[in-house]
Amino acid sequence: MRKQVTVYDIADRLGISPSTVSRVFNDSILVSSETRERTLVAAEQMGYRKRKIRRQQSRTILNVALVIPHYDRSSVHLFYDPAELVDGLETGLGEVRSKIGVTLSDSSAGLFDHKKLGDLDGCVFAFSLPDLKLRAELLRWNVPWVALNRVSTEFNFVATNNSGGMIRLVEQAVSRWGQQLKPCYIGFRPIEPVSRQREQGFDAGLRQYGLERSIATHWDIDAIQDLTVASIRTLVDRGVNAVFCFNDVVAVYFYQVAVRAGFRIPDDISLSGFDHSPVRDLLIPPLDTVSLSVHRLGKEAGCWLRACVIERKQDPIHLLVDGEYVPGETIHLEAKKNED
Repeated sequence: MRKQVTVYDIADRLGISPSTVSRVFNDSILVSSETRERTLVAAEQMGYRKRKIRRQQSRTILNVALVIPHYDRSSVHLFYDPAELVDGLETGLGEVRSKIGVTLSDSSAGLFDHKKLGDLDGCVFAFSLPDLKLRAELLRWNVPWVALNRVSTEFNFVATNNSGGMIRLVEQAVSRWGQQLKPCYIGFRPIEPVSRQREQGFDAGLRQYGLERSIATHWDIDAIQDLTVASIRTLVDRGVNAVFCFNDVVAVYFYQVAVRAGFRIPDDISLSGFDHSPVRDLLIPPLDTVSLSVHRLGKEAGCWLRACVIERKQDPIHLLVDGEYVPGETIHLEAKKNED
């Protein structure tokens, strides 16, 4: 008897993955028209006959790559809980069975060794972006991908409304200091794109309340250790009375150094963070901040991937999720007095 031609035979002949061949026969949108045509021609020439076996939808398994960033500085990893992100992604994927593979951004190129990309149904880049070469490969293999907390019209994203969140914090500081507000925004260069968005929100908040940008100080740091007793004393000498930090990690460190420098918060300086991260729980009094719902970001990304793969939708996603103001005791004197 003549050996039956399989998807593996066709894949070997064309130099593509068996999963890609299967997608062609299942009319998946994740295959380019060129690859589809080549595969169908080869299948006809080789005498391939598709087996007529009904595949239950409950047996569909989505292979999703979750790429998380790798940083040398340990402090960068304190702003979110990876388990919360994975749980949100699984929630968004719903009842569809899924296999989520987690890899570091530094080694994500390994996803595509030996045609492994053909085995992927989608990618989520958490707080990071693929480089241009990787984007080209994703496009070539028609793998849908979405970025979390990175914003651009050039790719799909789900992100916190960084600008809107900072405006809420400026509103709180204005309610405390009024026209006497002398603010400082402390940015974080290692995560430049997000830092700039939050700085833009800081400036927008000042304009919204009729305050000139010239009254504000803008200070970018490379590491939290750049915050020293001497540097904080310099800020206060310049008249700064409200500090808006890039995130909670920077704010908690600022608080510790400010106390060492002899200043009281919020008596002398109002202080706010961003992200409502786990590190916030390490500070007493609690920090005023804005929530970054990592679970919600993951959920929205999962919903979009499921729609792309299962429902074969091709709608882009450019979603900004509004964060909620989380009151603490580091901006308003009243909050501290009520606690006392």
